[in-house]
Amino acid sequence: MSDPASAHAVPASGWTQRLAAALARALARTVCGLEVRGLEHLPAGEPFLLCANHSSHADTFALAAATGAHGRRLIFLGARDYFSRFALRTWFIGRLINLVPFERGFGLAAAKHNLSLLAACRDAGRIIVLYPEGTRSTDGLMRDFKPGVGMFAEKLQLRVVPCHLAGTHAMLPKGRNFPRARRLRATFGPPLAVPLAPSHETGPARAARYAAYAAELQSRVTALASTPPAADAARLVANPLSP
Repeated sequence: MSDPASAHAVPASGWTQRLAAALARALARTVCGLEVRGLEHLPAGEPFLLCANHSSHADTFALAAATGAHGRRLIFLGARDYFSRFALRTWFIGRLINLVPFERGFGLAAAKHNLSLLAACRDAGRIIVLYPEGTRSTDGLMRDFKPGVGMFAEKLQLRVVPCHLAGTHAMLPKGRNFPRARRLRATFGPPLAVPLAPSHETGPARAARYAAYAAELQSRVTALASTPPAADAARLVANPLSP
């Protein structure tokens, strides 16, 4: 029997994605004064989940620019119900970033599809960008993280790197079609593992453990907003390619 994960094609970074990433870094540096903190927390040579607050389509732009040399491994999850409405838009965005369809439903079929999809990305050694709020905030305030992030991290045996993005909502809030030049900051924190499950864990207890993990992850992301700049922050702004 074939591995279910093999049924999903994981997009590779072609020349259009590499060009788009280079342009994103140049624009972020020159127009948005992108500041990157904590880049050393991104594990090299291993797949992981990268979880950030989500208030704008500019979040994807910021992450593509802020992750530097790690950026070629990024996989962005696009909600199928959102992107499937406009095939041309989906095709165009897929030429700019590595985009894979993700089901936002709560049913068993959606969960199985998403786990199989993420397993394929993990097996390809990719960095999976996940926005645990589930959708963009309309006012820039962080919403509660959904417990599914704990389930995905545990089932896939992946560490989770928290990230706080600042300035993206002011740059391109939900409902606005064209971005404005705003200063951006991306702050990464140390990886956070899911606590081990106790023996004979019940379904409700597992759900509570996932919910507690999501709350702790959100607390870490919130705390990153006040992280002081590192001594080499200016270097990272000037050269976001630095790992």
